[in-house]
Amino acid sequence: MNREQKYTAGDTVWTYKNKPSNEPESTEGEILRGDTVVVEQGGANNPPYDPVDEFLEKNVEKYKRKFKEIETNPANWNWCAFLFGGYWFLYRKMYIAFFVLLIATTLAVFGIQSIGASFAGVSESTAMILSYAVSIIITMVLPGMYGNLTYKKHMERMQRKYPNNFVSMGGVSKASVIIFIVIEFVVITAVTGYSIYLVHEYNDIMNL
Repeated sequence: MNREQKYTAGDTVWTYKNKPSNEPESTEGEILRGDTVVVEQGGANNPPYDPVDEFLEKNVEKYKRKFKEIETNPANWNWCAFLFGGYWFLYRKMYIAFFVLLIATTLAVFGIQSIGASFAGVSESTAMILSYAVSIIITMVLPGMYGNLTYKKHMERMQRKYPNNFVSMGGVSKASVIIFIVIEFVVITAVTGYSIYLVHEYNDIMNL
């Protein structure tokens, strides 16, 4: 007796069972996954199992449609990536893309302020405006334009790197977003507090 496991997706019921050695490679209504055969029991009108659906988890049809559009237009727009930037990358578990975005933004902002004010003869206020404009482009416009393409490339890389564990590498992660927001709050609070302390120390010295 083969060990079977039931799995429900919407109104479709699938049966996972070990494939006997004498069983054909595939039969109608079955999908092979390694040494496991998936038998559809929900009727012919139900769509076949697609692991990409599980990987995407949220807004599945939207992203599958966007991925198709990328073939003709790599820069198709993503409002979530535009509005939330790095938080969206964290939410979709694209951690490498998130850190690349974070590092690029930090280097660009501080680089423009330092180089512009020190070497290019640009006023401090102008340098701040330029750095703000560049940060908007890096953290909002570029993710909005290429967020879907980045997500598609990420999914394809996970498929190649983890062929037997692909689905578990996808989905969404609210915890990652919350953790980063907490860390961000702590860092900003610490830097602000230390800056205020330095200003007070400077004023005390000047009043001596």
